[in-house]
Amino acid sequence: MRRVLPIILLLLVILVSCGNTNQKADGSVMRISVTDGEHTVIFRLNDSNPAKSLYDMLPLDVEIGDFLYNEKIFYPPQKVDASDGIVGEGDAGDLALFSPWGDIVMYVGPFESHPGLFLLGTAEKGAELIRNLSGTIHVDKVR
Repeated sequence: MRRVLPIILLLLVILVSCGNTNQKADGSVMRISVTDGEHTVIFRLNDSNPAKSLYDMLPLDVEIGDFLYNEKIFYPPQKVDASDGIVGEGDAGDLALFSPWGDIVMYVGPFESHPGLFLLGTAEKGAELIRNLSGTIHVDKVR
């Protein structure tokens, strides 16, 4: 047993270090800004295929709308790659893809996991401003 424990610990360290790093291949972190000219939210994206797919489409100018009581949504002009997406529940300030409809969702309150709902990232700055976004928004990479 004493020989097995160090091996298990080493494997755990390797698995954790290979996990979701929120980084692109060059080591930089994927961040995006969403602004309507008055309000700006900065999101840090995860390292999932859907997040990378959205990031590669930027910049975008799209209309934003309200959905239900806790969502602001927009539709990218191209389909976001939903393969290997991260499923989960979240909270205000989270960004997600609802793949059945192809919309990007910015949450202003908590939400539960749902089939086809993939987490893309979370707001680092301005999460409280998501509720105020309206009209045409500009979505772009933060360099």
